[in-house]
Amino acid sequence: MGLARIISKFRSNPPALALHELQVSRCAIVEQMERENGMIILSCPIAVQNGAFGKLARKMGREDRKEYELEPIGAFVWNRILGKVSAMALVSALQREFKLSRIEAEASLASFLQLLASRGLINLEARRK
Repeated sequence: MGLARIISKFRSNPPALALHELQVSRCAIVEQMERENGMIILSCPIAVQNGAFGKLARKMGREDRKEYELEPIGAFVWNRILGKVSAMALVSALQREFKLSRIEAEASLASFLQLLASRGLINLEARRK
């Protein structure tokens, strides 16, 4: 999941999220493993399989899991999602760390958050006013 690739093509796909209204938090079922090279592997359970393979997996006590690899920029964002954090705080952090314009940071982050949310790795909530 490359946030760097999203940054490079943000102009062709404007974000659908209103970042100034969002709070971001990690899903509790997601496990994380960090590699020496700065990459992070996220792991979460997938839907229970039916049929022979599902029965065998349950008998063996093995839970089906899906893994996602975050490159360093995605890992940077993930490491800042502690508790509930505003999306705009993440935008500011991206701007400072990677010398991005506000528009680049917002567009890239919006796409990345949508991707994480669609995979069930984070929760996106409207901020309370």
